Amino acid sequence: MDDIDLYGDLDFVDNKCVPSVKGDGKQEMDQGDNLNDIAILQDSHDKLEKENEKIIMELGQIKEQLARMTRVNKILKSNISSLYKTAKAELDRKNDRIAELTRQYDDLIFRRHQESIHR
Repeated sequence: MDDIDLYGDLDFVDNKCVPSVKGDGKQEMDQGDNLNDIAILQDSHDKLEKENEKIIMELGQIKEQLARMTRVNKILKSNISSLYKTAKAELDRKNDRIAELTRQYDDLIFRRHQESIHR
């Protein structure tokens, strides 16, 4: 059987595969490029993992803030409703008092007018 060297077209330097140039002038991908790509991808992955963790923490904080704001909003709605009802009741009371005082004034004027007629 003929010995066929499957790796005969690859050049090795310090046990690392380096690119060889084929007869047509194209450079072959070597193991060093693959390791470099893996390192770049791993670095990108690590950065994205950290960014993801940061975003998850920010999301948690935003959810807590939303919950607080929702509670505050509910309290403020209740307070403004109570304030409106109080203001309306106070206006009604004032209007009733004005109407009563107007009747008393009209009665007083009517009596004076009646007394002046009878004299």
